Amino acid sequence: MRATVDARYEDDFYGIFTHAPASKQEAYIMSNASLTYYNEANGWSLGAWVKNIEDEDVQAVIGLGPVPGAAGPSLAFLQPPRTFGLRFTYDL
Repeated sequence: MRATVDARYEDDFYGIFTHAPASKQEAYIMSNASLTYYNEANGWSLGAWVKNIEDEDVQAVIGLGPVPGAAGPSLAFLQPPRTFGLRFTYDL
């Protein structure tokens, strides 16, 4: 059995060098965890994982674009929300 947990802290930052208020990403903590059971005798493992446990909305990419009437950034890509799943492996 193996358990892993990791977390990272990011301080406030602006996504655009002009420090447009709409490009500010607030500080956040993002954590991930997994738990895996290994059956080495039979060559398989089963695990569960969760990413972005806090379900933080984090701007990964912020950009400007020619959008009429837009104040500040007009484009932002968010990192994935909380995701979770199972993983099964089998050695042939």
